[in-house]
Amino acid sequence: MYNNSSFYGLASLEDFMNRVAEVREKDLEKACFIQQNCLPKSNYKEYNSWPFKLGIWNKMANAVGGDFYVSEKLSDSLYLTASFDVSGKNVAAALLTMTIASFFSMIELDSSNEKYKSPAGGALCYVDLKKGIVEIQNCGHTNVYVFMPKEGSKSVKIFSLEPGLPPFGMGAVKDSLKSVYRFPIVKGSHINLYSDGFTDMQSENGIRFEDARAKQFFMSLFSKVMDIRL
Repeated sequence: MYNNSSFYGLASLEDFMNRVAEVREKDLEKACFIQQNCLPKSNYKEYNSWPFKLGIWNKMANAVGGDFYVSEKLSDSLYLTASFDVSGKNVAAALLTMTIASFFSMIELDSSNEKYKSPAGGALCYVDLKKGIVEIQNCGHTNVYVFMPKEGSKSVKIFSLEPGLPPFGMGAVKDSLKSVYRFPIVKGSHINLYSDGFTDMQSENGIRFEDARAKQFFMSLFSKVMDIRL
């Protein structure tokens, strides 16, 4: 082994590669710690005071990744929950999620709600209690599943909201935000936002979870969770 013309001894290629892998693993552990602390802290004490139930779960497929979420009370009657999925994996995707995190950190310093009306990328769900509606914008995200009970019936309407807007960083999203799904607020409704990491999960045999199984999962979740106040 040489460094700057200095001789440091002999080492096998296997030992050298193992050492490189060890250093890289420690760096990824540090990066994982930093990214997890940049994600919004789930304030369930505050969420319990909201007029609907909110559940948030995040687990990166790798040490670092490109998923991000946010949930904010914008005013006395307006709420925002959003899921973001940056294209790619590992460090490159993680760096882009920091941009999204910085965006939401900065607008928390501004008392005006105007900036909240046009964030780009991901799937965004607005609950407007004053208007009695839910608005969803899907910007190149995975499908959003909405389960809405029919009044006076045990049957349920199921909506699969495909992306109607370009993804984050591709196209003039702000100019297209009129493309929005609107639903009335109906008691017992479920709205499911998730990243493609969920559908990309694989079994030990390499079988992907995929969209059909994801839909079945949310259908079973809807039938199990009954204490919904929305």
